[in-house]
Amino acid sequence: MKNYRFSMITFYAFAPLLVIARIIQQFLLIDSKTGFYVTEFEGIAAVISWLFAAFPLILILITALGTKVKVTAPTRSLSLGCASFMLGAALFFDSAVSLSNAAKGGLTIALAISAFAAAICFVWHGLSLVTDIKFANAMMIFPVVWGLINLIAQFIRCTGQSAIIDYKISIVTLCFVLYSMLTQSKIVVGKSSKNQSAIMLLVGLSTALFCMIDTLPTFIATIIGQANNLIHDKSIVSPTVFIYGIYILLFIHLLKNDDSADEEIDGNVDEISDDKINDDNETVTDNAE
Repeated sequence: MKNYRFSMITFYAFAPLLVIARIIQQFLLIDSKTGFYVTEFEGIAAVISWLFAAFPLILILITALGTKVKVTAPTRSLSLGCASFMLGAALFFDSAVSLSNAAKGGLTIALAISAFAAAICFVWHGLSLVTDIKFANAMMIFPVVWGLINLIAQFIRCTGQSAIIDYKISIVTLCFVLYSMLTQSKIVVGKSSKNQSAIMLLVGLSTALFCMIDTLPTFIATIIGQANNLIHDKSIVSPTVFIYGIYILLFIHLLKNDDSADEEIDGNVDEISDDKINDDNETVTDNAE
């Protein structure tokens, strides 16, 4: 991933600052009772929100100006395997929670089933990364299905409250999660290209950032026992989104440049050169005769 180092530098330079800004915004600049900005700090809070939107645009610009290369997914990695197990465990937890609320309707049941299938996918993929067990590429469809159903459920849940910044960030986060899962699945099954690799980079890094700013403030407020005083949305935040942010960032770090295309070109050049040398030798021999 040397060709994408500027995007990685940009992420690590700005992401921590944006996460800190989000925590400050959540705890000090948003009214926990209404979910709207505190009147006297509305300008500052709005600027912070616009910075979140600007980050993906900066990554798009950097990626567009840089040299695109095709990348391949790692086939062996203990760290990514462990991250896959953690993500699978979080999805199993989500599935159990949704199943306990099955009385709420068919969408909740569909969310429970899709989360369970996605959990099996990531656990299986984790096993394939640390053992000789072969991963079934068709399983990669289940995380995409879960991401789509989860996004639909969030849209329904936020109906009538779309003006609240917390819900806007949650919706954008799940959109990035869905798109990054779709792009990752293509890379894992080997159907990637240079453009697909660039999309994986900018979407994956944006996903990692939004997963952090969407979940960290609520986690911190819950740990210190101030969730009721600091957070407008009192629902329990699933660890899945937070862990997926770590998982996708690690996945990006472990991507490798696909040199097969370059090797094929070099092989063709060598073959042409050999043919040219043979033709020249034959010409010299004919002239000598």
